[in-house]
Amino acid sequence: MEEQELESIIQELIDEKRIFLNNKKKYEVVKEEYLIGVLEKTSKDACYVIADDKKIMISSDALYTALKNDLVVVEKNENNYGTIKGILKRQNNKLVCEVKEHKNKLILVPFNGNCEIYLITPKELLKDYIIGDRVYITLNNEINEDNVIVVKEITKIGHFNDEFNDELSIAISRGFDINFSEEAMKEAYALPKTVLEHEKIGRLDLTNEIIFTIDSVKTKDMDDAVSIKKLANGNYELGVHIADVAHYIKPGMQLFKEAMERKTSVYIGEVVIPMIPSIISNGICSLNEGVDRLTKSYIVEITPKGKIVNYRRQNSVINSKKKMTYEELNELFNGNDVDESYLDFIEPLTYMRELSNIMTIKKRRKGHIDFGSNDIDVIKDLFENDRILEFDNKVCGESEKIVENFMTSTNEIVATDFYWRYLPFIYRTHDVPEEMRLGDTIEQIKELGFGKQLIGLQNSYGVKAIQSILEHYRETPVYSVVSNLLLRSMSKAKYSTENIGHFALASDAYCHFTSPIRKFPDLMDHTLIDIFDNNDSIHIDLEKLNKELT
Repeated sequence: MEEQELESIIQELIDEKRIFLNNKKKYEVVKEEYLIGVLEKTSKDACYVIADDKKIMISSDALYTALKNDLVVVEKNENNYGTIKGILKRQNNKLVCEVKEHKNKLILVPFNGNCEIYLITPKELLKDYIIGDRVYITLNNEINEDNVIVVKEITKIGHFNDEFNDELSIAISRGFDINFSEEAMKEAYALPKTVLEHEKIGRLDLTNEIIFTIDSVKTKDMDDAVSIKKLANGNYELGVHIADVAHYIKPGMQLFKEAMERKTSVYIGEVVIPMIPSIISNGICSLNEGVDRLTKSYIVEITPKGKIVNYRRQNSVINSKKKMTYEELNELFNGNDVDESYLDFIEPLTYMRELSNIMTIKKRRKGHIDFGSNDIDVIKDLFENDRILEFDNKVCGESEKIVENFMTSTNEIVATDFYWRYLPFIYRTHDVPEEMRLGDTIEQIKELGFGKQLIGLQNSYGVKAIQSILEHYRETPVYSVVSNLLLRSMSKAKYSTENIGHFALASDAYCHFTSPIRKFPDLMDHTLIDIFDNNDSIHIDLEKLNKELT
């Protein structure tokens, strides 16, 4: 048997939780009496593992190199204490450290302070570093049983005074990889920087249409654009055009593999850790103003009452006529002065406002629950940009609502289409809330004095009750408290190949399709669409495909 094949089999057995590497550096079968769980820590640094609904305390001398959030194998001892026998999966194999001075020597000290590891760093490795430098080391099985690492290699992040260094250090310490592999970057640089003529063949040419993007002023990775017309019959024709990332990043590529591992782009303050390299996400896949880009377009006909009467999907090529921003559009909608270039788009913007209002009314009647945004704005000093003045709840204006309505509607159309075609797909599902839990939450809101006037709803814990409570408090100082209490009583939304609908959105079928640059489920659904479009479904093993997606 080849060494590579043996390693693959061993890793598969570890993934299935059947074997593990024990504290004697030997592979051991997971015995029936062993328990498996995630290592947690209390605020006072006491360690424990919850397994089979049991809380097992772990003393500092029984950790066997395990760190917080590692998946571990535990042997239970007496008095609810246990010993960690091995680590099945590290939450993060990178340990962020800071260079500090101790007794006139430079040493490495773990940055997050939540581990029991001690570091011995050869003087030669630190000769080019200064106090305050941030670095990370890669954890491996060379940690000895006393939780001591002899450091052999260091990767520099920066100095603690550098801009965004805290954000990068936090990201790495939480398991986010800020760099792509050499192979992935090689693939990224090999992709075209502009749309080639042969790539346009067979696509709907929308380059002369009035299409534009609406995003935050800071956004560089624009994956959705919109267009709208009023038809002769009085209906609206809405176009939603999504970057065709799947045209460039396909299964089998290292870029696809690393996007799947990352799952999503990560936003920490003003730092973006992209799901795909920025040369792609801000380049050929971003619907930048004034350049041709490949897209998947949904052209939808909607009546003035909000009923969808027709739609079609087609691979297309667009040329965005403007990068609009939420900030400027909200100013325009509020009657304030903005850049005069917006005046060229007054007609489509007027139609968009009309259609969005229609959609909002229809969603509410269906039972859509709007919890609002939990996003936070970081307010910085205008003169000292690294000085944070305050944090404030992000205000969601009319332009954000317009985009949300259009994207939500498109996601619903896509999911419904593939549900009724009985093809494997990834849905975004949200189960109905457990009635007792929701009832207890409503009673808690009343006890806090926030819901006494809602006493008539005490026996009605469905959509109408939730909508009434949220609307009553939406413009009050306690809205965030009430909203969070209700949100915590909800079931968790999840991705699934089994469609059970989406309770909070009052949708029979819903998926994520409109953000393929930033979210892997969206990219995966784009990939599935290409598979079905390019192959007759009778030639696809649908059962096997569905199993792979599960």
